[in-house]
Order: sequence, then C-alpha cells, then structure tokens
Amino acid sequence: MQNVHINNNKAPMNCSSFDASNTIKTNLIMNETKVQKEIWKDVVGYEESYKVSSAGNIKSKSRYVLRSGHLMYVKGQYIKTYLQKSGYYTFGLRDGYKYLHRNVQKIIAEAFIPNPENKRTVNHINGIKTDNRVENLEWATDSENTQHAYDKGMHPSKTFLNGRGFKNITIKLNKDTLEVLEVFDTLSLAALSMGTLKGNISKAARKGTVSCGYKWKYKY
Repeated sequence: MQNVHINNNKAPMNCSSFDASNTIKTNLIMNETKVQKEIWKDVVGYEESYKVSSAGNIKSKSRYVLRSGHLMYVKGQYIKTYLQKSGYYTFGLRDGYKYLHRNVQKIIAEAFIPNPENKRTVNHINGIKTDNRVENLEWATDSENTQHAYDKGMHPSKTFLNGRGFKNITIKLNKDTLEVLEVFDTLSLAALSMGTLKGNISKAARKGTVSCGYKWKYKY
C-alpha cells in the first residue's frame, strides 16, 4: 500500500473545513477496492440515463437526448461528485430540462440495498461520510440515523445550554397518553430525528401543543 505523508506544519483549517483525515482514509479504502470487481447498476428512476457502482462511482449512459428541438447523441462519461460542507458527496443529474442534485449514498443504497421497511435515511456504517462503498451503507430510520451519528461521534460532544445552565434535554411523548417515547440530549437532535425545525418542537414544548404528531417537553 502506498505510504501517505501528512504535513503537520500546515496552518490548521477553520471550522467549516472538512476533516482531511477522513478523506485520506476514504482514498486508501477506494484504492484497495479497485482490486475488487466493481459492479454497476442503473440509478433508480433514471435507468435510461445513469449508472452507479458498488464502489461509489457514477456515470452517465451514451444516449440520444432532445436539446433545443434537436435530437443529439451524448456520449456516456463519469460524473463528478462534490463534497458539501455537511461532509457528504452530491452530484448533479438531468431530468428532462431540470438539473437535480442527489446525495451519492442515497442513490447507491437505492440501487444495491433492499429496503423492505421503507426507511428513508442511509447510514455510513464506519462513520466516514465520504466512504460510499455499498458494504459501508445501510438503511436507517430517522431515529436510528440520529443514534448512529451520536454513537460514532458525528455530532459535536459539546451540548448547548439554556439560560438556566441546564442541557435542553428534549422528551418526545405520545400525544394522547403522554407516555415517554424517546429522550434526546439536545433540541437539535430531536428536530433532526423528525426532519423538522428546532423552532417547531421548541414551541410545542413551551406551549404543550403537538408537533410532528407528538407532544414534547424539556427535562428541566
């Protein structure tokens, strides 16, 4: 395996920069994967236009497309992916005259991994967001995804404090029986698990109303 030298004398990157160590790990993993057979499948919903591989690569298919009223031949090619501030790779695809952005891990999971329970999020099993090999991906519920991120240290360890000096520990309740269903260390985690804004859950916790089908309260 090729040795990787990291220059520790470089100036530190700011908080908005991605973790270089994870990128290096991903490059090493991808180099090792090249010796294995790369399997290609059609992108779900775009079977005539795009393919995705078990190693996390994407390419377009050679095809005829209608552009400005004329039928044009477009040669297939590898699609460039973009690393977002969130740490995930995305790519752009054409849907008729629209240009859409998709998460790479999601389209790989859709093509390769069965999802009989219709879970809507995808975990990176080893916690490295840039490692999109199919064996590193799994379907998850919102709650499972949040817990996995917490277990892997993908959420900051520091929690925000409210004005009284306590953590905003947020509790999800059955709206009818008020049974405690789930406890979150922060309001942010609660909102992330439900795919909603923090303000919606915060308002429900303060006023005793319902948000996302549940009642909410703070521990303190």
